[in-house]
Amino acid sequence: MYRALAYDLAFDYRADTRTVGGTAVISVRPDRTLAHLELDALGLTVHAVRVGDRPADFATHDEKLTVTPAGPFRAGATTELTVEYTTDPRAALPHTGWVPTPDGFAVAGQPRSAHTVFPCDDHPGDKARFTIAVTAPNALLGVANGELTRTEPHPDGRTTHRYVSRQPMATELVQVAVGDYTVRERTGPHGLPLRDVVPTARAAELEPAPALTADQLAWAEAHLGPFPFEAYGILPVDTDAPDAFAFTGLETQTLTLYKPDFLRRPETEIGPHMMHELVHSWFGDSVSPARWSDLWLNEGHADFYGLLYRFDRGWPDDRGRTTLTDRMRDVYRLGDRSRHDSGPVASPTAANLFDGQRYAGGVLVLFALREKVG
Repeated sequence: MYRALAYDLAFDYRADTRTVGGTAVISVRPDRTLAHLELDALGLTVHAVRVGDRPADFATHDEKLTVTPAGPFRAGATTELTVEYTTDPRAALPHTGWVPTPDGFAVAGQPRSAHTVFPCDDHPGDKARFTIAVTAPNALLGVANGELTRTEPHPDGRTTHRYVSRQPMATELVQVAVGDYTVRERTGPHGLPLRDVVPTARAAELEPAPALTADQLAWAEAHLGPFPFEAYGILPVDTDAPDAFAFTGLETQTLTLYKPDFLRRPETEIGPHMMHELVHSWFGDSVSPARWSDLWLNEGHADFYGLLYRFDRGWPDDRGRTTLTDRMRDVYRLGDRSRHDSGPVASPTAANLFDGQRYAGGVLVLFALREKVG
């Protein structure tokens, strides 16, 4: 019914209440004339909505924000919606994209929780341009996807950092974080800027992991071609809470989120997974799924190259296998059971979207394709 073309987001972290004030300016283009327009939104206390420069009526219901302007949204015409809201990253919700930390937050919106962080068309097929401003007390740092383009100190002891993403991005890949972080900058292949955002108190102990990225990028580019974005780096989020998020890493665009404890492990344990998340820059971020049944293309490619990297480096897997062929033989032997339990690779349900069939089954599809075509 409409496309979201661009998001200009502003987040203001209020350390005294640990809440966030947000403003989202969203450029939309309807496919047909609409009397009202619905955005995805959950857990956001909306204070005001404007369409263009005029106030609009709004209502929240069933994870939706319905916007009704004085006049209709015209087919093919680009219109700006401005939504002002507040939210609490610690709020108990049916699902959430917030990762609360002792002194701030990070964001993990996959698969469909970005709309707990900002109002949006929360679907991976509707990619858009993003500009993100993060305001926080001077003792903390606000970071986001993309490239830092402006730093604005304020008289009240806060600073705003503004970031621009050069390439379109799916809502699930947005990263915003506030905390006591240190930025480590280095250079990757062909002069690619590498920006790691690490908890200041843990910077020394975590340093071995970010230092691996440049060589990993060189390996990935040899197999996949030039890196598709303006920068890359990792963000070990500053929390050890076991329920902070359910995964080890998340491929938020240009700034991959990690559990810090995982990155303390030896390279033989973390290297293949770091390659998995890095490969998502090509498959999942640059090329995003049009619908969630396409997820195996993200995870299959990421696991495929993560395994190639493992065996290329001479690291056996958890069962002592040393070649991709041996591993795929075992996956093939379990194929009937996997299809019975999880359905075909490209036909997930909401309940089993991220189960092993999308990963190992996706690798098997790609392995069979390579055996056929080279």
